[in-house]
Amino acid sequence: MNARLDDRVAEPNLVITALLVVAAALYLAFAGWLIAVQVGAGGVRHVPAVTIDNQTHLTLEVVLVDQHGARLTLGAHQPGRSSRFEVADPGSSWTFEAFYGPRRVDLQTFDRATLARQGWTVRIPASATTGLEQAGFR
Repeated sequence: MNARLDDRVAEPNLVITALLVVAAALYLAFAGWLIAVQVGAGGVRHVPAVTIDNQTHLTLEVVLVDQHGARLTLGAHQPGRSSRFEVADPGSSWTFEAFYGPRRVDLQTFDRATLARQGWTVRIPASATTGLEQAGFR
């Protein structure tokens, strides 16, 4: 009679080995996917700065609208020139809407090339709020 015990430490368990291989493959696949997302989705392009030249006497809220209707608020712009930095590039068509409260006072659409030639500056003319100013708005 032979009472030999098998050495379990020396023999790899096939289930544990298979689980380790699957876990390693999933880890590598997930890491590859994360790298692909970062590289492939280079992200949204940005323009270093967009300047609003508000020639009115009122503080205006300016919104940038892309060709699909998505809106990006550029914030309140007091009279004079002010800039917003790292503005998302909406593509070939840039529409700027200026509001005084709920009332839209100016609407301008530019193609990207024209806006670039203008130094990424949008001029809101003084005449945009003439009626409001004559009505006493300040």
